[in-house]
Amino acid sequence: MEGDISRLDHLVNEILTLARLERGEILGEFHSFDLLHLVENIIEDANFEGRSREVSVQYSGGEALDLRANPELLHRACENIIRNALSHSPEGGLVQVTGRRVDEAIVLEVADDGPGVHEADLRTIFAPFVRVDKEARSSGMGLGLAIASAALTSHGGTITARNRLPHGLLITITLPDQPLG
Repeated sequence: MEGDISRLDHLVNEILTLARLERGEILGEFHSFDLLHLVENIIEDANFEGRSREVSVQYSGGEALDLRANPELLHRACENIIRNALSHSPEGGLVQVTGRRVDEAIVLEVADDGPGVHEADLRTIFAPFVRVDKEARSSGMGLGLAIASAALTSHGGTITARNRLPHGLLITITLPDQPLG
């Protein structure tokens, strides 16, 4: 019963966070920080989690991804995206995270070796409660990518998804290096 209550509490918090972001509320403060440092910590945790299935997560790209943003929200967004890629990768798979500066923006890409997503579903995976792969190992409720999308939008950023050939999914995040307003 304690576990069920904890899961329900987490679900309610996720729904409230999404609702606040969708209303345009500013959650937390903006600070200057290196997004790469944040991403490297997430990758370290994901590699630990992926060991049981021999799935690894690797980073390549820029050595500093400095920007001014809300580190808590971006941590949640990046963690949701990387863990989603990890959960959809097959045993022995690889999740590749790349980061670079393009003009006045930071571009972060997360690519997995999973089955990808049906083309028709690519437009809906960032909507709340959408789970296109009902048989995936994830026990989530379909809020992770919705929260990631709302968090990135609140920073003036974008998130897109496209299938990779021969298989896999590529999520691309673009963030301005200065916040809106």
